[in-house]
Amino acid sequence: MKKSITLRDIAESLNLSASTVSKALNNSPEISQNTKKRVHEAAALKHYIPNVSAQILKGYKTKSIGVVMPTLDSKFYTDALNAIEQQTDDRNYRLILCISNESYHKEVSCVNKLVQSQVDGIIISPSVETYQKKKFSHLTSVQDFKKALVLFDRISDNIECDKISINLDLMVEQQILKLHKGGYKKVGFVASCMDEDALNKCKTGYYNAIENTGQPDLFFNAEAATGSKTYKHFIQKELPDAVIVCDALLALKIEELNSIRSKHNKEVEVVCLNQGNTLQMSSSKIRFLSQNGSEQGKISADLMMDRVEGLLFPEPMQFVLESAV
Repeated sequence: MKKSITLRDIAESLNLSASTVSKALNNSPEISQNTKKRVHEAAALKHYIPNVSAQILKGYKTKSIGVVMPTLDSKFYTDALNAIEQQTDDRNYRLILCISNESYHKEVSCVNKLVQSQVDGIIISPSVETYQKKKFSHLTSVQDFKKALVLFDRISDNIECDKISINLDLMVEQQILKLHKGGYKKVGFVASCMDEDALNKCKTGYYNAIENTGQPDLFFNAEAATGSKTYKHFIQKELPDAVIVCDALLALKIEELNSIRSKHNKEVEVVCLNQGNTLQMSSSKIRFLSQNGSEQGKISADLMMDRVEGLLFPEPMQFVLESAV
């Protein structure tokens, strides 16, 4: 078996002390740029791999970050993950990915495993079920273990940490105003699979818009509906000429209703606030909006690494981005 390369091996080859080599590999300001360059080149040449366990025992950062995604069946989350991976790779951080599958219990398990793996911090978009249960202790406990925490996309006022999100109420308001300008006078909104915070923001944007346009109130919460009051009943009864939804699967189902509507009725224009997967987006007439997954992922990663490296003030930071079609 090939012998592992140690700090001492690199130090001897460069006629430096092991302490100097260690500091150089950790980009210590005590070491000159020329020495850092020599050490990094020698480490790469000898295929040196740091002993993470030893670093932890010495109190060093592990340069590893945990990421918890609720799903990858969405262009938004794959874009965000790709951006996170690119940013962390550029700064030589290791990434550990977990997927909660929109399950609270799976999310708790993911977070616990990442903490046990000694990651420096966790970037997470919590599951819808987490918000429905309103249980966040597994997230606040991350900070109890002195780990950095960044929430993106789905954020909560119940957690004090760095956050990145989209300006959802403005996004909804602008889309309704755009549809109204395009001749759509009955714009409905069908809410489903949303956390309470996102639902309230959508309501704010929706009612701000219809107040300005004078359109009828056609806001329908599919999650709270009972009996025969389904989204199908809502569409067939209210006959909106456009509908905004937040779930790609629901958007496809509403689009399917266009094929069974009366010939005398105009097709419903369907706008989805979230991007579906590539197949969904390429095989339908639905207009999908972008919540800037790549930008949210990039900012999340940079914010996390800056927080881990002590480059930020202690107060949590929050970024609110605009959407794009």
